[in-house]
Amino acid sequence: AASSGIPGVIAYLNGVDLNHSLGPQVLVAKIFGTVLAVGSGLAVGPEGPMIYIGATVGRLVVRNGLRPVLRLMGPRGRRLEDELARQPLR
Repeated sequence: AASSGIPGVIAYLNGVDLNHSLGPQVLVAKIFGTVLAVGSGLAVGPEGPMIYIGATVGRLVVRNGLRPVLRLMGPRGRRLEDELARQPLR
């Protein structure tokens, strides 16, 4: 949680495996640090932490929320789930 996170998000979108830096622990640290910085009157650019927080929340929602929806879809959902297991969403 040392940088703004934009280079990590760009690298992740380009296919680099950065699962360790886009995890929930770093997300909590970024949110907590941003809240403390803004609360103390420091200037926090909206582009840095907000892009990282949005990208990480979106990634976690898709990864954790997609599987139950696919299970409800029946055989077609199972086929999609099998395909995603072979070639996962980044």
